[in-house]
Formats: sequence, structure tokens, C-alpha cells
Amino acid sequence: MARRAWRGAGRAVIGLLVGLLNGLLGAGATLLVPALDHLMGAPRAAAHGTALPLILLASSVSLSVYASHGRLPVAVGLLVALGGTLGGLVGAWLMRYLSAVRLRRLFGLALVVAAVRMLWG
Repeated sequence: MARRAWRGAGRAVIGLLVGLLNGLLGAGATLLVPALDHLMGAPRAAAHGTALPLILLASSVSLSVYASHGRLPVAVGLLVALGGTLGGLVGAWLMRYLSAVRLRRLFGLALVVAAVRMLWG
């Protein structure tokens, strides 16, 4: 029973860290997938599916804070939301055709590219 409670607490701590990173950097939920995969042993598809509601909630909270401080360009946000919605549909469809290894490599490559751009771009 104690182990089950610890696992629940571990999930809550991961959620807290993801929310903190999302609020600070706008990228915390991206780190949830590897955390669920490697730390919690969730299958890749389940990790992605679990991350999606968190992304929605964390982004909604962050959005309200940015909007309350006047830092929300509405027109840009709407265009990005449209593109993100379409991309999400295509990505979820494509995920069925990629192995867990290929998804992991693709995700890792995306993180490396983002890191390089942040450090030297």
C-alpha cells in the first residue's frame, strides 16, 4: 500500500515540476512524456495520451497569466492554435505507424534541435 501511495506522490511531483517548467519556459509538458516513459514505465502511446490533457491545463493556466499581463498577441495565438490543432491531428494519426523506437528517436531529435536553437540561435 505504501508503494502505491509513493507512486501516486511521485506522479504528483512530476506533475508539479512539469507545471513549473511550463509556467517558466512554456515547455514543461514536453518533458512529461520522457518522465512517464522512463520514470514511471508507461508505454509511449500512453505517455503521449496522458501528456495531452496536462498540456491543455498547464497551457490554459499559463495563457491566463500571460493575458492578464498584456503579453498575449491574440491574432498570432489564434493562427498558432489552428496550426497546432491540425498538426496534432496529423501527428496522432501518424503515431500509429511509427514504432516506439522511432518515436523516441524523433522526440529526442526534436529536443536536441530545440536545445541547440535555444543555446546558439
